[in-house]
Amino acid sequence: MVCGSIGYGGVDKIRRMYAVLHQKGFDIVDHLVRKGMDYSDIGDFRDKKELSQQIVSHDLHVCHISTKSDLLLLFASLVRG
Repeated sequence: MVCGSIGYGGVDKIRRMYAVLHQKGFDIVDHLVRKGMDYSDIGDFRDKKELSQQIVSHDLHVCHISTKSDLLLLFASLVRG
């Protein structure tokens, strides 16, 4: 699974990283296509603390418990505005 900022166009970066990793032979847990887990329509999460916590908890559960993932990539990017 690749986690990162969904807002401000970050979802496109995550999808591109999924494609690169898949081409390199990695198995991917694509949390963006899971039912109800695509939050790309939300541009700003700053006032959505509870939702953000739910998303992170879900993603970590999927990685650790459900799939026994070996690697979690986290992207951090600065948004200036």
